Amino acid sequence: ARVMTHNLGAILSRIAQDQLIGVDEAAFLARRLEKFGEIVEASRSLMGAVDMRRLLTEILSKTRLVMNADKASIFLVDRERREIFASVTLDGSEIRLPLGSGIIGHVAETGETVNIPDAYADERFNRANDLKTGYRTRSILCMPICNPANEITGAIQILNRLDGSSFDHEDEELLAAFAGLIGVCLENARAYEELAAERNSLE
Repeated sequence: ARVMTHNLGAILSRIAQDQLIGVDEAAFLARRLEKFGEIVEASRSLMGAVDMRRLLTEILSKTRLVMNADKASIFLVDRERREIFASVTLDGSEIRLPLGSGIIGHVAETGETVNIPDAYADERFNRANDLKTGYRTRSILCMPICNPANEITGAIQILNRLDGSSFDHEDEELLAAFAGLIGVCLENARAYEELAAERNSLE
């Protein structure tokens, strides 16, 4: 994927030199190609993970890398209990919140994409965690995660671009592509866990 992206980038550079497209447009397309190449690269390790905890840990690591974000979190939907939960946390404990609670709960319930350039200027943002940890949330991008049947199974949230700018439309498109991959990977891991549980019960 990286070799292909590099080759396409070189082609775009040549096209720009021949003035078929503008230099800025060529740079934009090359940057997009590089980012989508990173998603393809990340998919290799994600598609091979069948253990849910390992998969979630890998997702968060790859998301921060691809999105150039300082933090990432992922919550899954528990329909029976009308809750969202995160099983991969810093202290290893599970966090559960009512479905619809906070920004990520709202996204998991409605399927709406939320892009907040200034968290403290948005009334939906809960500052409690920042006050508790000393972390300063500046910008937030949160999107739903859907399974192949297009049912919302969770939400992914990233905080603070490393370059200090807020998340833009390009970031939204990139995270949407990544969220689509995540939805498939989570469904595969869930199906594997159910199959393993059924096999164990039969044994």
